[in-house]
Amino acid sequence: MGEKLKRVLLVEDDLDTVSIVRECLSRASFNVAHAGTLSDALERLGGEPFDAIVLDLCLPDSRGPDTFRKVEGKFPNIPVVVLTGAYDESLGVKALQQGAQDFLLKTQFDAHLLRRAITYAIERQRLRSDLVNLSLRDPLTNLYNRRGLSALAEHQLTLAVRDGRIVVVVSVDLDRFKKINDAYGHEEGDRALVLVAEVLRKTFRAPDVLARVGGDEFIVVATTPHVETAATVGTRLRAQLNAATAAAGVRYQLSASVGVSTFVPLVTTTVDELFAAADRAMYADKRSRRSRRLRRVEGHVARRAGPGGGGKGPEGEPL
Repeated sequence: MGEKLKRVLLVEDDLDTVSIVRECLSRASFNVAHAGTLSDALERLGGEPFDAIVLDLCLPDSRGPDTFRKVEGKFPNIPVVVLTGAYDESLGVKALQQGAQDFLLKTQFDAHLLRRAITYAIERQRLRSDLVNLSLRDPLTNLYNRRGLSALAEHQLTLAVRDGRIVVVVSVDLDRFKKINDAYGHEEGDRALVLVAEVLRKTFRAPDVLARVGGDEFIVVATTPHVETAATVGTRLRAQLNAATAAAGVRYQLSASVGVSTFVPLVTTTVDELFAAADRAMYADKRSRRSRRLRRVEGHVARRAGPGGGGKGPEGEPL
């Protein structure tokens, strides 16, 4: 018995592109339906089952990021592969950040790339749905928990090998989190953790795997076109934490220690080894930052004490 045909809705108003996509998918296990406008697409999606959507963001009745948001808002469980013109590549990147599974440039895709993008999008969406059904999420932050992280990280590495992509694992540990609980109570501590989860969602892309793996410990598994250093990721993340705490009006400043490990295809590395390497890098960052804080405090104390001694500490406490 043959493989079941996958139903794909192509949302595209350019008939030349429609013809090319149909030709690319004609000899594979895809059944292609077509809608020329967003309104037609939403009507068909509401009345027929589809396994995936191939979506042009610039349609007669909708243009830009709003096109994806309108589709994803009504049908969040159907994976979307976005098509963009060469001059609209930034729109494809924005769609990825909003939750699209992939994007292809109209001037560069071929039958193999298109089939693979759709197949992988369907598989990733299925896996994510399975994980949600298995309750592999942290109930407080709605990020993945440790079990969910392990399952998705293995899948990310498999795809990275197939696609030749780089994967970075980012280990994040909050600094002095216990003081927040002690000073303001555990309810405020929970609020701080939720705030960190929101910052991670804003800092990384929607397809990246975000997890809370301990009390104040987080791990991100992210695909990237280039190697990112701990300094680069840490600077970006701390800036987002500063902005988020200022906007929330809380009485404390959240900061974090960050470590990064990198997976490059063709280099044999396991998920556990990547996690361990990121963890070691994070603790090295924590020690380095703690040492710098102590030197600043000691310098402040020395300046306050002056030649005659008998000064006060950085918070005005007697030495």
